[in-house]
Amino acid sequence: MTGIAQQEGIININNKFYQYIGTGWKNETIVPENQITCKNLLTMTSGLEHTVDDVTPAKLIYKADTGTRWVYHNVYLKLQDVIANASGQSWSNYFNSKLRDKKGMSVAWFQVDNNSVYFSNTRSADRFG
Repeated sequence: MTGIAQQEGIININNKFYQYIGTGWKNETIVPENQITCKNLLTMTSGLEHTVDDVTPAKLIYKADTGTRWVYHNVYLKLQDVIANASGQSWSNYFNSKLRDKKGMSVAWFQVDNNSVYFSNTRSADRFG
């Protein structure tokens, strides 16, 4: 979805993340926050805490310089907020109009704890692939 949004010109992955969602989205000073790009979130090189799946501001703690290490972390989910803000639509509406409906997929997004989780069937997964 990030690729589609970039192709449409509504985001640029090289832009700073805060440009799309503002500051204060994590529990840190503005200096580390200003260093993180959308690409850092997409490539999991944000430098933020990775030991918990929680992506609420209190749990997003700066641990390393941005771009200096790769660690799997759910912080990439914040790109859903970027796309929603940039497109003026909810994440699920953007996803549905740009991908689900065009491919004829049966997909639903549900909030499970702090995560937006995608539920589908095997036919939809095949269409997605």
